[in-house]
Amino acid sequence: MTDFTLFSGTSSQPPLPKDTQEQTFTLSATAGSDIWRTVKAAGGRDDFNGPIYATKVPLKSFQHAAATISADFQTPYAQGGLIIFFPGRSAIITQNEDGTTVFETSPEWWIKTGIEFENGSLFASVVTANPSADWSLALLGTNKATFEVERSHGALWIYVTKQNEPRVPLREVTWVFENENDGREVWIGVAACMPVGEKDSGGGDLNVLYENFSLRTV
Repeated sequence: MTDFTLFSGTSSQPPLPKDTQEQTFTLSATAGSDIWRTVKAAGGRDDFNGPIYATKVPLKSFQHAAATISADFQTPYAQGGLIIFFPGRSAIITQNEDGTTVFETSPEWWIKTGIEFENGSLFASVVTANPSADWSLALLGTNKATFEVERSHGALWIYVTKQNEPRVPLREVTWVFENENDGREVWIGVAACMPVGEKDSGGGDLNVLYENFSLRTV
């Protein structure tokens, strides 16, 4: 079993199975949760409160991570997928009484990819933040797909695979491994967010299902 830490979210998350590669598990996001960062001219937001299950590994050893994601995405920007983040040298991480872990400040840089609901359609989404976030979308048209983040030729490549279709590259991120020899550790895992929801009117959570989660290091 991967040694996951629960960030943000709530302690009432469904329990993790003993083997996250062989068994499915769920991450629940409440309305108002998000992972997003902008400069002042674009709103000045710095949100990192979407629930995350992640494990820490040396950046130099990371090779590949993957998971199959599915959910009933219905509200704008509802999303679930993989995440990788570097807290930074000065990050302060605290433990809540309910057993969840939170950052006093958001990580120095982060990358997330998965399924996102936008403008009435389902997309394969990638967001990178270093330091501000950018966002790219590719029409997916299904609520279930496999996402991969993979080291290749010194860069991080992001892929998506729909059922019975070939793997498709979504993005190359060239800066991830730039300082890997300084001993830094990164967190890798899964995340869910529901920025817009029915929190005030009794609406439910977004429950994202993860299958075949895998993490490979050397």
